[in-house]
Amino acid sequence: MPIVKIDVSLVPLGTGSTSLGDTIAAAERVLHQYPHVEYHLNPMSTTLRGELAELLQVVQAMHEAAFSLNAQRVVTTLKIDDRRDEDPLAESLLAKMQRVKQKANLS
Repeated sequence: MPIVKIDVSLVPLGTGSTSLGDTIAAAERVLHQYPHVEYHLNPMSTTLRGELAELLQVVQAMHEAAFSLNAQRVVTTLKIDDRRDEDPLAESLLAKMQRVKQKANLS
């Protein structure tokens, strides 16, 4: 099964608030139930790394977690990066970010 990266963003609607903190916290609690999934919280999304089938299950659970907070509607946006021309186990998410910073002479 290929190792992929997925960028996921959850937007709950109909909650009576413009804050997303509770939704993000609920999504992070979901992530702790999947120890094989590497993830990195970003200011506007969460990046996941793992096997595609498992990540899609994780995203569905994150989506449902937003509804558990009484959202009337949830918009979930995904970007899937499925690269098969290199060893998918070679670099973690953190290592990839560090490599880019080194190239930019920022580390």
